[in-house]
Amino acid sequence: MKQYEFFHRPVFSILLSALALGFWALKLDFIGIPLFLLFAVFLNWWISDTSIQIPIFLLAFLMQSKALLTTQLPIISIVIWILYFVSMFLHMKKFRQKWKPGTLSTALLIFLIAYALSMLINWTLTPLLIFYYFYGFFLAVFYAYLRSTMERDILYSFLKNMVIFGVFIALQIMIYYLRIGDILNTIENRTVDLGWGKNEMVAAFLIIFIPSSFLFSRQKNLNTMYFFIGVFELVMLFLSLSRGGILVGSFVFVIIFIYLFKSPYWKSTLFNFLMLLLVFAAVLVPNFEVFSAIALRFKELLLHDVNRIQIYEQGIQLFLAHPIFGDTFFTITDDYGDYMMFYNILIQTATSFGLLGIIALFLLIYRSYKTLIFQFCTETTTLAISFLGIFLLSLIENIFFLPVFMFVFLIILAILERSNESYKEFFYLSGDS
Repeated sequence: MKQYEFFHRPVFSILLSALALGFWALKLDFIGIPLFLLFAVFLNWWISDTSIQIPIFLLAFLMQSKALLTTQLPIISIVIWILYFVSMFLHMKKFRQKWKPGTLSTALLIFLIAYALSMLINWTLTPLLIFYYFYGFFLAVFYAYLRSTMERDILYSFLKNMVIFGVFIALQIMIYYLRIGDILNTIENRTVDLGWGKNEMVAAFLIIFIPSSFLFSRQKNLNTMYFFIGVFELVMLFLSLSRGGILVGSFVFVIIFIYLFKSPYWKSTLFNFLMLLLVFAAVLVPNFEVFSAIALRFKELLLHDVNRIQIYEQGIQLFLAHPIFGDTFFTITDDYGDYMMFYNILIQTATSFGLLGIIALFLLIYRSYKTLIFQFCTETTTLAISFLGIFLLSLIENIFFLPVFMFVFLIILAILERSNESYKEFFYLSGDS
């Protein structure tokens, strides 16, 4: 569909990102989010290929400038999401497309069953739990919908979009610090809140997006620009103040470092690293006292005790008390009465959904892994680095079951599956010829 090619070009995502960043910075997301969602509904009715809508959805999530409880979600946004849900079925009928179950559909179905059984057996039918259940149901349907209606392989163009989204989040962090004006005090308080996410969620998205910037720095053209974009995003990852994000991000960077020197253009990579060292020295030497103070604050941040071991032990005891169906979500609270999770995807799944949830989780991981390694190429290797980082982060931070993360994770898997489908079609046609 060449008449819609503009929607797949980076310039479209850059324009959308600039607009979304303006709405976020001016705290006009109550206007921007409904506008973006209505645009997605319009495109859903107008164009059969739903891959065009992906940047719009991602930016609508990343535009939220203020953290909201579920009960505080704007009515207009909820109404538009319901409208979009209805439009999915009208879209399928209008363009005569058929539903295709994705490779993760079985795992998602088991999760939904485990969630329902956990609520019913423990008889904890709170509005919040019910809301999250229907959100999970929407995600499962939306994932299958994307899987069924994406008409082209957008893996490469989506990786370019990931660079743009990484810059978008990095700029949000920079603006956040500029507003506060005191970087040392912010590090000491150990909190970065962009509205749509705090420390660990911000770090998780940067860990997803950063490898894409370094992917394009392996190429001949514009490699220096992409390299320094990746470095900028990495610096902002550290300033997200997520200890898990900093540790995992450092490990991911080591893998990226090795990966960069496997490129035919490794000499360009070496040149870029030497330039980076010169820039770092030029900034560090005249501001040594400031950087020493920042380093001291980061040392205190990394050594701060948050009683993870006690939380893990509490989660394991809770699982042993409810091993079959778990004890549902939101089973513990902090000193302020806010709901907490267990900082570990395995423990969280076990305590929330029991053994059935563990089965669903391992099936989800296994199917995701198979989807990822189906075709071995630079693009999938880049995503493999992202996924490894995210899995490691989910072992020490609360990210996996957060609504925004699950939405993005399923979008990426749907894109991968569509790419694998094109890969199979290519080799099938090559075999025929």
